[in-house]
Amino acid sequence: DLENAKAFKNGAKMGSLTPVVRVVGGDSGSKAKRYAIVGLGTTPKSDDDSAKDSYAEAGSSLGKAIANKCHAEKKVGAVTVVLPSVLASDATIMKDLATSFYQTLYADNRYRTGAKVKKPAEDLKSVTILSEGGEPVDASVIEAGKKLATGIFLTKDIVNAPHNVLNSLSLA
Repeated sequence: DLENAKAFKNGAKMGSLTPVVRVVGGDSGSKAKRYAIVGLGTTPKSDDDSAKDSYAEAGSSLGKAIANKCHAEKKVGAVTVVLPSVLASDATIMKDLATSFYQTLYADNRYRTGAKVKKPAEDLKSVTILSEGGEPVDASVIEAGKKLATGIFLTKDIVNAPHNVLNSLSLA
C-alpha cells in the first residue's frame, strides 16, 4: 500500500519490515507464499571503507528482524532470505546475523510450566540464506554465529538462575 511505499522509498531504516504479503500461485492446489521486505538503509555512495562501515550493524539488525517476523507469523516452517552480495559475502555481517537470529529466538524455560512456557517460532524448521546471485552463504560462518549464540545462552542461564539452584559452591 501507499504508506509502506513511502516508508521504503529510499531503502528504509535498517531492519524495518513491511507487513507480510500473501501470494497464491496460479495452480489450484498450490499454497500461498508469504513475503516480507526488510529495509537495508540507504545505499552507500562509494565502495571505500566508509561505505562498508554503513553496514556495520546490518547483521544484528537483520537477524533480529527476521527472527521477530518468524515468531510473529504463525506456522512458518521454512524461511528463505535473499541478501545483496555485499552483505552475504561479508563473514562478520553473516556471523552477526546468525548470532542475533538465534539469540532473539532463545527462551529460558527452565523454571516455567504450562501456559507460561515460551515457544518462539516453534514451527520453524529451516532457514536458508542466499546471496542475490542464488549461491548459499558459507555454512561455517553461520555455525560460528550459532556457537556464539550458544555461549550467550549459557551466560544468560547462569546470570538468571536463582541462588538456591546456582550458587557460588555449585558454580565452582
